[in-house]
Amino acid sequence: MDNFLPQDYEIPATPSNYTKFEDGETVKFRILPSGMDNDCIVFYEYFDKSQWENGKPIRSKKPFDSTPWIENGRKQQEKWAFKVWNYNLWQVQICNISQKGLKQSIMWYIKDEDYWDPLSYDIKISRTWKGLETEYSITPTPPKEFDESLLKDNDKKIDWVAYLNSEEPFITE
Repeated sequence: MDNFLPQDYEIPATPSNYTKFEDGETVKFRILPSGMDNDCIVFYEYFDKSQWENGKPIRSKKPFDSTPWIENGRKQQEKWAFKVWNYNLWQVQICNISQKGLKQSIMWYIKDEDYWDPLSYDIKISRTWKGLETEYSITPTPPKEFDESLLKDNDKKIDWVAYLNSEEPFITE
């Protein structure tokens, strides 16, 4: 059945306001200014039973001392969130990073005098899944100016307080 779909057909990507790292794909993005004191928001997150059913996490800028999740043997996660331009989808998104290895790599590049400011270069993150292991790799591109014209009709303002409260963070005007 060679004529069911066109030969060059690909299933279109579903746009999301959040960066996703899919198996076997490389996502290229540029971190953008967040509008906050720090461009990276560091926070802690867990789900309790009612929130899990609603798909909304509980977030705080400080670690939780006790949570129903912790009491049941699960752990809260420290996460980073930042605003990005996703070149793959040509849109502004929120990127969440919870993986320690990715955080360490980003911190290594921040400390490297050839890179240091993560708003001055693009980053590529690849994800591969092997058996029960998920591996991520991160590659920065050489520092260069960001083409601000990409944001002309595509920028989105983010309410980071709403984000931390698990509410809709994207401000529509």
